[in-house]
This record gives sequence, structure tokens and C-alpha cells, in this order.
Amino acid sequence: MIDLTGLVRGFADLLRPEAGHADRLSEWISTPRAADLPHHNGGTEGVNTKTKRIMRQMHGRAGFPLPRHRILLG
Repeated sequence: MIDLTGLVRGFADLLRPEAGHADRLSEWISTPRAADLPHHNGGTEGVNTKTKRIMRQMHGRAGFPLPRHRILLG
């Protein structure tokens, strides 16, 4: 996460209109490509799938509070 934060901050610096940023952009692009950063969203997709399953099971029952409670406890 620290490496990723540094890359994002470096890119944000390049967004300011200053001379030489176009040259630095190509250097910046090679840095994230060379970095070994895992990129997957499996955890997020798992939570989404679980939430959808609970919502399907609870469809039409008890309004919003009960499914919310089940999601937060699950």
C-alpha cells in the first residue's frame, strides 16, 4: 500500500501544468509497470456476492433493518 500511495501521489504531481511533466509522465508509466503490485478485487466481489445473496433471501421481508443487520453481522 505504501508503494501504491507513492505512485498515486507522483501521478497527482504530474497533473499540475508545469514544464517537463510530459517527459516525466513516460518515466512514471514505467515505474508502476515494473512494480510488483498485486491487483485483484476478489475480496470486494465476495462481499458483493454475499450481500446480493442475503438481499435475495430477504426480498420483501421486514423492510431494510433486518437485511442490514444480517449483512453487518455476516
